[in-house]
Amino acid sequence: MDADDFPPDARAAARRRLRGVDGDPDAERVREARARYYAEHRDRHLALSRRWKQLNPERARELNRDSMRRARLARRKVEARRERGRAWYREHRDQERERARRFRAEHPDKIHQYQQRFRERHPDRVTEQSRRASMRWRDKDAEAVRARQREEAARRREADPNIHRRYYHENLEQQRARSRDGARRRRRLQQLGLPPRRIHRVFANEKRVNEAAADTFFSQRRTAQQKRDLLLERDAPPHARLARADGRRRARAGEPPSEPIDLASATAIDMERQIWMRVLPDIVTDFLRRNRNRIQEEVRMDSIARQQMGKPPYDLTVELARRLRVEVFMDALKRLVPDGDSERRRRLAETMFPRRAPSPMQVLDPNGWRELAPAATGPARGLAR
Repeated sequence: MDADDFPPDARAAARRRLRGVDGDPDAERVREARARYYAEHRDRHLALSRRWKQLNPERARELNRDSMRRARLARRKVEARRERGRAWYREHRDQERERARRFRAEHPDKIHQYQQRFRERHPDRVTEQSRRASMRWRDKDAEAVRARQREEAARRREADPNIHRRYYHENLEQQRARSRDGARRRRRLQQLGLPPRRIHRVFANEKRVNEAAADTFFSQRRTAQQKRDLLLERDAPPHARLARADGRRRARAGEPPSEPIDLASATAIDMERQIWMRVLPDIVTDFLRRNRNRIQEEVRMDSIARQQMGKPPYDLTVELARRLRVEVFMDALKRLVPDGDSERRRRLAETMFPRRAPSPMQVLDPNGWRELAPAATGPARGLAR
């Protein structure tokens, strides 16, 4: 018997049963049968599906695109419906709140059933919501909660003055081990010349606020400048390492130990130099990007002018490098030493131009001054990094 021999109503009923349409008396039974079948033949079903997709790639892609398009449209419809509901609620908020209060007052039994059903379906969610609500209440009335806790503790001490002494004797070995660990830690810190351990105690609500602020700080996206600043903080030498290096140097040279003020000053100067060495390559790159063509054209025009006056022309590569060094230094000076302090100007000059003066064929890069490659001697690319 062919499919056409069945009446249309019978075929429609069969299709509804296969789809599990609500309202069909056999819908639930069909859904259970299908779920049971797929659970028992899952591997075979997946293998057949993969084989069909391999044999019909175009049709599989078309069906996939149709499925994604329908899902996208469904999501858009749901979001549009939710947005309309939110907009309507914003306009009728007081009305809806009053309706909800009236419903709760008129139907307490239904409200209790709804709440009980929600607790049964979502026990973990209810527990988490209760915990957060309790924390919010304690944070809101923190002083009152702590005052009540102090009163309860005072009443317990009055009712049983020896409660702490009894706990100590009942856990004597544990308390003695804790005291020995604390004494050992304090002696170790003293031997290393480190300060004693300091514990800053905070209340629970303050701790939660601090944790939330820390999460916000460490999860935010950093700008390029902030990342550079964090790298500088990480790479800054600690006082202890600098003190050891200074002590070894003075011991080898037979010099007396340095004063604390000298160490602090040397640390500040060294940190400033590290900052300069990190930002100077960016300053040089930015300056060359903005001014290299201008200075190159000035050198070319000045060389032509010298020829007109009967003087020998410039070596364009050497003169371009010399002028760039001078103007880069002035630009860095304006950015890094805006107050014009003479001592800091001298240290910046020593950082950019070491004691062994660079040759005219050297340029500054992140690792210091380097020689220009022989192939890069043309005036247009002589100072390219």
